[in-house]
Amino acid sequence: MMTSRIFTVCIFLFFFFTSKAQIHDGHMWFCDTCSLKVTDELRQIPRDGSIWKTKSNWQREDFNIELKFTDSVSFHYTFTEKFGGTTHYYSGKVNTQDSLVFHGFTCSVTKEGDTITKAYFKNNLRDGSFWSFSPKDSTERFTQYEDGLCQGSYRIIKEQNIVLLGQFKDGRRTGVWKYYENGKLMCKGKYSGDLYEGWIPFPDGLFGDGAEVSARIPVRSGKWYFYDVNEKVSRIEFYSKAGYLKRTVYRSKVRRPPNIEDITIREVNL
Repeated sequence: MMTSRIFTVCIFLFFFFTSKAQIHDGHMWFCDTCSLKVTDELRQIPRDGSIWKTKSNWQREDFNIELKFTDSVSFHYTFTEKFGGTTHYYSGKVNTQDSLVFHGFTCSVTKEGDTITKAYFKNNLRDGSFWSFSPKDSTERFTQYEDGLCQGSYRIIKEQNIVLLGQFKDGRRTGVWKYYENGKLMCKGKYSGDLYEGWIPFPDGLFGDGAEVSARIPVRSGKWYFYDVNEKVSRIEFYSKAGYLKRTVYRSKVRRPPNIEDITIREVNL
């Protein structure tokens, strides 16, 4: 992380499913139209109104990046995906350790002008309401953050139908979580609050059938109820505190297709 040491660069990279911004070093910055590599300490850099630009390649994605100081302690930061065209906007400040941190409102806008995320940061951590929208499947996500951790209700809506309802406390799932399909309750149950390392199919069949990706999967606990298309209990799964499926009791022969009832991807893709 950059403090008051030599300031070679600072690039912010935002991860949508984590809560803390990352700052990386090692890139050439350009102030306005003058090529200039920053070699002075941050507090010695002229800030008021200065604009710094650079390019970055991160995880095989190319970005155009701009850092603009509005005064000696405040800045606006944007990075634009070269191929996708989505631009991410951030507000920030220079803290007492001469580090740049996200602070305030942030959003992401597609090249078509559609806003797809809205969030708030406080001292480099998500803090406040969070909303995101996926144009691909018309899915919206709503939640709250406090000091970088999810707090309170979490819900996902797709095409005006509820998909998921749950609760967080200090970043851990709590209470009863409910999953829906086409607006009808599909299953519900509780989690232990822990996660385990496992494998899930790539979403949307990416890389072909059978391809999987490692993921941190929430641990189910106690009774999980699964419902048929008429919203009647079709089976009950009993889980140990460690998340092992102990037994299953079937109540109905009416079942949804197995690929629909497998909610693992939904559990992970929050």
